[in-house]
Formats: sequence, structure tokens, C-alpha cells
Amino acid sequence: MKQIHSISGVLSLLALVVLVGSFIVAGLFSSGAQLVQLIEPGDAAVASLFGEAPAGEPVGTKIGTPQLIVIRDQAAFLEGRGAQGERFANMKYLKDKNIYPLQVKTIEFFRNITALVAALGGFAMLGVWFWASSSIKSRVAA
Repeated sequence: MKQIHSISGVLSLLALVVLVGSFIVAGLFSSGAQLVQLIEPGDAAVASLFGEAPAGEPVGTKIGTPQLIVIRDQAAFLEGRGAQGERFANMKYLKDKNIYPLQVKTIEFFRNITALVAALGGFAMLGVWFWASSSIKSRVAA
């Protein structure tokens, strides 16, 4: 019973470390996040013919909507900024260099799952620790 008491105490402390660590690691991963609009570059002559690119924005096809994304390679960004202050990232460059942009909401999702599992595991081990403590006390009293 003393072994269960000791192991459950260590595991509950380990769960607390994982819980706190998940927030620290998520913060470090998302520290370089920027509002980014991914763009598949296009032909400037075709864009001017059809009037596709607003002034100050690069020529090309926008992919999705602006998102908070972590891209560490500054060469992936194109000149200019959008109406919401977003930077433009060259999707062709990212594909050619095998760079996969990491969305902040993906980081937050995995942080939340990790924190939830750590908290539930920590509470479960704390419950086992209290149960083992009371069991040890009842055996000593008998």
C-alpha cells in the first residue's frame, strides 16, 4: 500500500509538471505567430488584364482567409500588407522548401488536449493517493 501511495504521489506531481509545461511549450511555439494570408502567386499580366490584385497586394490567388500562423523563414513573405495588416506568404515557396505553416489554433488545440489529460490524470492520481493514505492510516490504527 505504501508503494501505491508513493507512486500515485509522484504521478500526480508529474501530471502537474505536464500541465504547466503544456502552457509554456505552447507559448514558445506560438511566440512568432503573425497574421498571414497565404497566396499562390500568379501572372502579373493576367491580373492586370482582369483587375484581380488590389493596390499594395501581391498578384495571385488567395488561399483561405488570414490566420495566425507561425512561419520562421522570412523569405517566404511577399512585399506589402493587406487591409487587416496581414502579411502575404508565398505558398509556392513554402511547398518548394517543404515548409508547413503552423496555425496557432493547432498549437492551442494540442495544448488544451494535453492540459485536459494531465489535469484528469493528476486528479485521478491524487484520489488514489488520498485513498492509499487513508488505507495506511487505518492499518496503523488497527
